[in-house]
Formats: sequence, C-alpha cells, structure tokens
Amino acid sequence: NYERAFGLLASSCEAEVARACNGLGVMYEYGYFVAINIQKAVALYEKACVGQWMRGCHNLGNKYREGKGGLPTDYHEAAKLWTEACDANYFPSCSSLSLAYAEGRGVTTSAMTALLLSEKACTGGYGLACRNLAAWNLKGEQGLPVDDRKARAYAEQACTEHESAGCAVLAVLYLD
Repeated sequence: NYERAFGLLASSCEAEVARACNGLGVMYEYGYFVAINIQKAVALYEKACVGQWMRGCHNLGNKYREGKGGLPTDYHEAAKLWTEACDANYFPSCSSLSLAYAEGRGVTTSAMTALLLSEKACTGGYGLACRNLAAWNLKGEQGLPVDDRKARAYAEQACTEHESAGCAVLAVLYLD
C-alpha cells in the first residue's frame, strides 16, 4: 500500500530517520504514489546521507553521475559519495566506484583499484560486481589476462546472486 508507506516514511523522515528519507526519495524518484519529482528525491537522498544511511549516499552519487534533480553532472562528487558508502560496506557503491576507477570518471584511472573494489563488492554478495569481474576476465580487460576459469567462477557467483547479465555470461561460457 503505497499511500500508507508514503505517510509512514514522510512522518519518519520528518523525525530524522535517515532510512525513511531514502525510502521517501525512492518514491519521488520513481513516482510511487506521488508525481515524479527528482529534485525532491535528491533533497531526501541528501538528508538520508547526512543521517549516515549509505543507500542515500549511493543514490545521491547516482544523481550526480546522471546530472539529474538540479544537480550538475559531477563524477568527482559521485565518487566521493560512493567512497563514503563503500567504506561503510554498502557494496553497490563499491561496484559503482569500481567502474569510475575503470573509466577514470571523477577519479584517476586505476585498473588495480577497480579490481579491488569489484572484488570487495562481489565478495559482499553484489552480483553486478561479480558480473563485471567475469566480463573483465573473459575479455582480458583491466590488465587481467583472459581467464575462462575465473570468468566462469565469477559468472556463477553473479548468477547465484540473481544478476541476469551474469547468468548470460555464464551461458556463453557453457557454449564454449
């Protein structure tokens, strides 16, 4: 019941419950029960992040990466927010930060850092990071040699974590 959720999240966010502010931000970002309002979502993500709810920091980082909600496109600010969340073991942020290092967006390009961050996120159970590691091993990217065995292991882990793209990589490996 989105109407009930909205009311509970709004009153909890008003009482400074950071997690609720993030949830309310998601409702505004995707239009659950309310009209889509990315600027309002950004303000709520910022409030959640200030309150140390790392998913809020992650979501705010994404908005800086996208340049949405009245924010400029700012990869450096996105990387700072993802670093804060990753340091607190919010693994989707580790994965986003990994890609920033792989592509040199907002940070100095570093294949080693990209690999370490993806490894942290994958080990933490974030399937998308496992899928990225599988692809990098399969293609020999980020300074890695082509290694089908490692690619398969990472793809299996991604698929286990319900990352559909990881399952697709695994399927391709089974065809070879």
